[in-house]
Amino acid sequence: MATSSATMTFFAEQLERCELGAVTFKKMFGEYGVYLNGVIFALACDDRLFVKVKHLEDSVVDGLFGNREGPFNGANGYSEISGDYIEDLDALELRVKTVMATLPAPKPKKKRASSALVSPSPADGRG
Repeated sequence: MATSSATMTFFAEQLERCELGAVTFKKMFGEYGVYLNGVIFALACDDRLFVKVKHLEDSVVDGLFGNREGPFNGANGYSEISGDYIEDLDALELRVKTVMATLPAPKPKKKRASSALVSPSPADGRG
């Protein structure tokens, strides 16, 4: 079951209310990647929000999230933020800040090479 637009609106509103930065979403494989200040930190799958916890110690994950259940088989390193924590802005903010502190900054985007065609000059012997 794909995540509904109503759920995505709710997630966006709650995350924006935490005032942690720019929240954006990108459709991925029928679900959504969730970005904060250009860094992907969560996945929205089946109307549930899963955050990257692969860089957190087990004791932190157990204390804040309770499990490492990913959104689908093979998606290791994610834990669900339960609905109660999404509705509680202080709890949501704590969890997002904890996750974001462990994630690397986004890599600068490489500039694309110019695709303009260059005519050979007569001096190079091809013209």
